[in-house]
Amino acid sequence: VEAGGVVALHPDGYAARADRPGGGWRVVPGLGRTGGAVTVWPSTLVITPEVAPRLSYRFHTTTGGAAAAHVRLLPTHPLTPGRGLRVALAVDDGPAVEGVLTEGFDPRSDAWKQRVLANAADLVIPLPDPVVPGWHQLHLVAVDAGVVVDKIVLDFGGLAPSYDGPAETRLP
Repeated sequence: VEAGGVVALHPDGYAARADRPGGGWRVVPGLGRTGGAVTVWPSTLVITPEVAPRLSYRFHTTTGGAAAAHVRLLPTHPLTPGRGLRVALAVDDGPAVEGVLTEGFDPRSDAWKQRVLANAADLVIPLPDPVVPGWHQLHLVAVDAGVVVDKIVLDFGGLAPSYDGPAETRLP
């Protein structure tokens, strides 16, 4: 649920999972800061837009409006050099919006060193349409294997700067 203009989700708390032939999203217990990151398994899974695995999350917002999704990835290297780390998000039946982390993979770079020290690589994906108040489904759609998602925060204007982001905004 929205709290203070944000909805914070741990990726292992999904409501539904849609696998594809040969694999899909899997929870890796104990990995990352949230205690249960998700990744596509096996890492050799061929993903196309027509058969992309997805995880679905129910969320409720009272503010609504324009939103940006802050997706915290764990620092990994793209399995296909030059393509970056790609993942997509969709709200309800809307189009999937792809986000891509394209640089900072050189192990000698300051960007890579900071990602490893923080155990995080942040990806911001602007959602295409304003979200109306009420219940919705957020879909995490696989684009490439090798991406490890540790947290998703939907910002409706209330996200404050912090090291770890807001705590998960769940109903008790």
